[in-house]
Amino acid sequence: MCLEDSLGVLRRECGSNFLGGGNDFSSGFILGKTVKTLSGELDGWLSKADQCSRARAIIAPHAGYSYSGACGAYAYKQVDPTNIERVFILGPSHHVYLPGCALSTCTKYETPLYNLQVDQTVNRELMKTKMFETMSVQVDEDEHSIEMHLPYIAKVMERRRGNFTIVPVLVGALDGKKEQEYGHFFSSYLADPSNLFVVSSDFCHWGEFLFNFNSIHFILLICKKSSSGNYLRT
Repeated sequence: MCLEDSLGVLRRECGSNFLGGGNDFSSGFILGKTVKTLSGELDGWLSKADQCSRARAIIAPHAGYSYSGACGAYAYKQVDPTNIERVFILGPSHHVYLPGCALSTCTKYETPLYNLQVDQTVNRELMKTKMFETMSVQVDEDEHSIEMHLPYIAKVMERRRGNFTIVPVLVGALDGKKEQEYGHFFSSYLADPSNLFVVSSDFCHWGEFLFNFNSIHFILLICKKSSSGNYLRT
């Protein structure tokens, strides 16, 4: 993982312990000017992006911010935090093979801006379905596809700080049947106007798919099942 791919989480709290964030910056990253610099960069990118809709499902890249920060702003600019109580973050697994989807065992993610609380109630609901497994702390710490979205989420949800939760979901190698199953399952959550969906995509992969891991197909399935066409991709 390149250094700038670790802008987001410094520590994640699992149970009663804070754990180091793999290749993340040291705790010195959150001190003084550096936090202001990150916050200022996010504000700058967002200020230059046009707002064309109010989206409740977005697809945005998880590349290093020097490559994708400005691009991601066009997706996050469409987010109206006013009524959002919960942010689902769907990120593809880069380090382990998963036939389905996995959830975090952490209770909070700490970012340079402020802590993001993991929704334990929703996690319990999802685990009861038997459709999800849990990711190890090491996998959770190593996975940048979710991590890279955390500062942007913290920024656009700033005025809702302390009044919203996140639901990180690690997405594995889903076949067509499982895409349909998970699309149908998540559609009920997308239908709830208090939920925002963030789908993490590779910035650009030349070849058959511009966005790897069929992320566009997956979110379209969720939107179709929920009868919601209010989504945006960058």
